Amino acid sequence: MLPPGISVSFGSNSVKAGGANTLNINTSNVKGNVTGQITIRAFASGVDTLERILNINVTGNDLAGITTISPVNGVSGVLALPEFSWSKTTDAQSYEIQIATGPDFTPSNIIFSKSLNNLSVISDVILNRATIHYWRVRGINGCGSGPWTDTQAFMTEALFCKTYESGVQTINISASGSPSVEIPVLVPDDGIATDINIKLIRAEHSRLSDLEAFLISPSGKSINLWSKKCGTQKNLNLGLDDQSTDFFQCPINTGIIYRPENPLSGFNNESLKGNWLLRIDDKQSGEGGKLQEFNLELCSNISVSSPFILKNDKLNIHPGNKAPINNSLLLVSDNNNTPEELVFTLVSKPKEGILLFNGVEIKEGAKFTQAEINSSKLVFDDTSDNDGADFFTFTVNDGQGGWIPITKFEINRSSAILNSTSDDDLKNAVFISPNPTYSTIYVSIHGHNTSLNRYTINDISGRILKSGILDNVITPIDLDDIASGIYFISCSDGINSVTKKIVKY
Repeated sequence: MLPPGISVSFGSNSVKAGGANTLNINTSNVKGNVTGQITIRAFASGVDTLERILNINVTGNDLAGITTISPVNGVSGVLALPEFSWSKTTDAQSYEIQIATGPDFTPSNIIFSKSLNNLSVISDVILNRATIHYWRVRGINGCGSGPWTDTQAFMTEALFCKTYESGVQTINISASGSPSVEIPVLVPDDGIATDINIKLIRAEHSRLSDLEAFLISPSGKSINLWSKKCGTQKNLNLGLDDQSTDFFQCPINTGIIYRPENPLSGFNNESLKGNWLLRIDDKQSGEGGKLQEFNLELCSNISVSSPFILKNDKLNIHPGNKAPINNSLLLVSDNNNTPEELVFTLVSKPKEGILLFNGVEIKEGAKFTQAEINSSKLVFDDTSDNDGADFFTFTVNDGQGGWIPITKFEINRSSAILNSTSDDDLKNAVFISPNPTYSTIYVSIHGHNTSLNRYTINDISGRILKSGILDNVITPIDLDDIASGIYFISCSDGINSVTKKIVKY
């Protein structure tokens, strides 16, 4: 019995002694991974039946169909250490995730990349605030890598953060008794805390295991930062952040930022204004020191005004034409940003044509502003010559935490649309040679503009001296019966027209 989904056939039902045969194994109907055996028997008159067993191991290669789950595409306010998750695909043995600050996922903007067996992961890189991030996932097995999921985008939380500093001080920690010392930071600003980080604690002490540290808010709420750590090690130089990838550990005198033993998020929703205190309790006499410096970062949510779309109209274009994409088709605005400050990022490019910016082809990750769109610097060049639909996608960033998630700009290519090739394109597509000439000129039409099918030759006063039909390739025109001088040849299809100067010797 054959393994499920496998079928086999021989190249020939019989073979002569010493000859060769071919066993064809078809796995196109296999679902998932399959292992099993194929028994091959050879029969010959007067000879014992020969039998061979072929072990077979088929690895499924359906690695498509992964669905990203979180962060949800287009979501805002994502924390700095979010969890990324996605759905399972049957044949994947592992998964690869990439997180980047650009949709082109170049090495310079990939900030996190990992291969893993799980269906979720928390980045070990703290994401920048008020920044658009892009991410994607693909499945992997022994046959290779599957396709990437569609690129997803999210905006991290937009916070206003300010660091308040104590300045360098010398606050004595007595070697006798069990002293408590405090260093204050005065915060004059109003607001509600949404994120608190200690950027620096610096002190001298000869035995760190004697010490406990506390942060106290203006309301009197206290959180224990750590207690009696690091034995006989000396001196403090550290920071504390709930989102640090380093858990609290020794040494604590090298300037590293750790997670506190108790989270600073316990101060969320506290009022910012007032005196914040760092308190150090020395629980054992015999060793002393000095409390020297304390820097505190306080963050609160800011109200974000996101840009909005005023126009996102479909571009209708005749196949083979170029057309600008300007503010008559694509226009975004913002209540507190200028067109120069609204930055588009190309997430995916058209499938059947190319986008040009200032005449140069652009790809995923390219940036341009609304002001540049207004100036018709963005152009779609259809390279397909066929009717059909196309599109590209983009995001918009105002630089202040406001954004427009991944959005599609649609393109309709149809022969029913008037051929609107620009005058420059037409002129560049018509060639006259030799020019000047003694007798015959040759008119050739190149590119997409073969609709030009008639010509007229005029003198400088406008009189028509010759007219005729243009061939699709090269049209010879005899000028022997025209006197020497300057003339003009016009090529037309009844709608579009190109006029060029010719000189007859």
